[in-house]
Amino acid sequence: MHCLPLHCLSSNCRHGSFCACVARIGLLLALPISAGCQSSRWSPTGGTFAAEPQSTTSNHPTSGAAADKTATAKSKPNPGSQPAANSVLDSFKPLDDDNWVLAVAMPESPDALEHFAPPDHAEAPRYRWRHHALEDILDRPIDQQPDWQLALQSEKQIVRVNAAIALSRQGAGSPEKTLTSAVQAPDLKLAVRRAATEALGEVHSTAATAALNDLIDQYSQCTGPNRSHYIPEIHAELVRALAHSSGGTIDARIVDALKSPAPVVKREALGAMTNSNAAAAKTDATSLPPLALDLTSDADPQVRIAALKLIAARKDPQALDKIHRALSDSDFSVRSKAIELLGQVGADEDRARLKRLAGDHGELVRVAAIQALANLDDRDNVESAAHDPSWRVRTAVVASLAKHPDRRSVALARQFLTDGSVEVQRATIRMTAAWQIETAGPLLLSVLDSPNYSPRKDAATLLSDRWAPAAGFPIDAPQQRRTELAVQLQQQWIAQFGNIDTQALVSASQRTSEISDERKNTVFGLINRLGDPRASDAEQTAAAQSLVALGADLLPILDALQAEHDQPLPARIYRDVLPQCGKEFELINQLADAAPANRRAALAAIVKVSSERQLSTVALARISELLVKESDPIQWLSAYQLIEHDPREPARLLAAAGMSHPSAEIRRRACLYFAQYPDAQQSDLLVAALGDDNLSVLHAAAQALGTGPPLADPAPLETLLTASDHSLRLDAAVSLSRWKLESGWAALERLAADDDPQIRRKTAQVIGKLDGGGLSDNPLLPTLVKLLDDQQDVRRAALLSLRSLSGAGNPPAASGSQPAAYEAPVDAGESGSATLDEQVQRWKQWYSRQNP
Repeated sequence: MHCLPLHCLSSNCRHGSFCACVARIGLLLALPISAGCQSSRWSPTGGTFAAEPQSTTSNHPTSGAAADKTATAKSKPNPGSQPAANSVLDSFKPLDDDNWVLAVAMPESPDALEHFAPPDHAEAPRYRWRHHALEDILDRPIDQQPDWQLALQSEKQIVRVNAAIALSRQGAGSPEKTLTSAVQAPDLKLAVRRAATEALGEVHSTAATAALNDLIDQYSQCTGPNRSHYIPEIHAELVRALAHSSGGTIDARIVDALKSPAPVVKREALGAMTNSNAAAAKTDATSLPPLALDLTSDADPQVRIAALKLIAARKDPQALDKIHRALSDSDFSVRSKAIELLGQVGADEDRARLKRLAGDHGELVRVAAIQALANLDDRDNVESAAHDPSWRVRTAVVASLAKHPDRRSVALARQFLTDGSVEVQRATIRMTAAWQIETAGPLLLSVLDSPNYSPRKDAATLLSDRWAPAAGFPIDAPQQRRTELAVQLQQQWIAQFGNIDTQALVSASQRTSEISDERKNTVFGLINRLGDPRASDAEQTAAAQSLVALGADLLPILDALQAEHDQPLPARIYRDVLPQCGKEFELINQLADAAPANRRAALAAIVKVSSERQLSTVALARISELLVKESDPIQWLSAYQLIEHDPREPARLLAAAGMSHPSAEIRRRACLYFAQYPDAQQSDLLVAALGDDNLSVLHAAAQALGTGPPLADPAPLETLLTASDHSLRLDAAVSLSRWKLESGWAALERLAADDDPQIRRKTAQVIGKLDGGGLSDNPLLPTLVKLLDDQQDVRRAALLSLRSLSGAGNPPAASGSQPAAYEAPVDAGESGSATLDEQVQRWKQWYSRQNP
């Protein structure tokens, strides 16, 4: 394997830690990175292993006495050794390895991948220092691990050190002395010494803390004659270990580390102070040390970032001023972090600054500003970037939706699912994992027939994990097949969860039922006075003011009164009262404007409001009253967006009015509405639609009739069984079969022999969805069996319908029909492991036994 030298990646790399460019290359290209041509591996937790380069400040050799002893031991046989002793030595052999490496962490620079990583991205490993062989051993059961206490007595130094680290990670034994010696051992690799330091911080004993204090006193000397022996990597590792060992308190040695000339040490000290718990911060320091504030202008940009994070976390009085200064820093990573922190500690006036930054010409500046505004919960300014030309900015908007699983976010998520960027689509799908399945499900279902493979796969995986019926969705099937299966899943979803904002309607109903009769009578009297032509203008004005004073409480009371009395409200209440109770009523009044453009804009705004919250029944009734007089088809299309998931009476009346609209698309939408919400009172309108001259309306009307109660006279629907369009025949046959009429069953038998294979396949599919009794006494069972001899896609559809009718993947084991919940015996063989021909043969043999 070819090695990639660190010095060729960045001229600014420091020998103590990985630079952002190395981490970025390792993450984006998934290339193994190593220093000194050492072997690199993938970490068991998902991060990469990267070898730690040697410090240029240390003159210690990478191999010494220990290596010589190892070579000598291997070259000299031991004739007196016993098999048991050999076994012990063999168990220690994997520990004779000093290949410790530092796990690459996600970079903090905003142009790296972290802002766009999926939510299931592997977390940072608990231990930064990794050893492949040792971790393999620690993953085994305890009885299959070597005797670590015995390994501590090994003559090989590296075996003793690795055993001590293992004991530290297990929280067993007393490895403090061995670890302390390892930190001080000049003949060990720097990586091994740093790994031992980390392990010492994990021991959490009095002896370990004392050892850390002594070591940090020894290795923190960086002035005068000690400068040439100063090893900043060891000092930084000791600071980190001491902070971890102290449980969050700020030790004076950590504060002193701020004086180090090495950036790596200052970063560790600042990070330790940032992560200290609040109680410790109040106890140990009433204010930050002056040096911490001064480091916001350090020469190293990562130190400046660490200092900014510290003063922001501790809410220092100078924090806001320092962050403002950092907004014009020469390094972009510092500016980006300052923008992010402004969203955490900024004042109200900083919203305007962030809003300006959200329009900056720099793409990543806009990303940082949108994230900051999202932290401030400024939804309006965040969502205004939904059409930003940068997919990264739009992805940041997507991420902000996770905190708000409401109608407003759902509407915006639907927009992002059709975004021109596949990355934005995938980010939207992943974001829905933060929502309840009732909210996320319809969005994921809508992606299952997407032409883009990756979003389709993400949606199918996420949905099947949370909703069992979606398991096994064929993401690689042809487009038409996927669309049909997606429609089936949507029907199952509607059957289980419904297709309206049920919670909002139930909540509104509960609020209405909790209103006292006294309040309703009071409001009823005020409404009557407002609409009484005999009342004086002063009396009507006083009544209007009394109604306005009720504020938001007025709408549920009006809804309750409308349900009880069903009488129109006086016109003045829409003009003078309700606009002060909700923004939608101002818009509703604009629906009577003479200019079509104004009416369109008003209704579009109402639809947007309805996407954020459920409109009151009073508002919906007023909209319906105004729109029934509307002829503009664009207005009607917007109206169907408003009512498509609303079963209330005003919505039904508006849909009924659309049945006679001049536009065929409006008539078709009206039929689809009644397919979702069957209404016996509107059956006559659907029957009339069977004479429509538009084929799409005929399809919708025939389908809608089948979802409602049977007609007293099915003749109008039966007339379509001889239509020239065979797919229309199929729609009519399905609806008649749902009513359990012989004419429907007979029509499906004929369609199963149609010349068009697509009609035969669709017929096979719909038979499995009809309630025709048990498996054996289903009148269409012979038809399905005949279709098993058809072409492959028809056979597959027939098999799926047979499974649906039987409730099992295999034919019943015994003769006679089985209940729908019947499960085939395990030894019968799972259908998933059999070929299509084998499955077909099983069903045909079963049918032959049933009908000899």
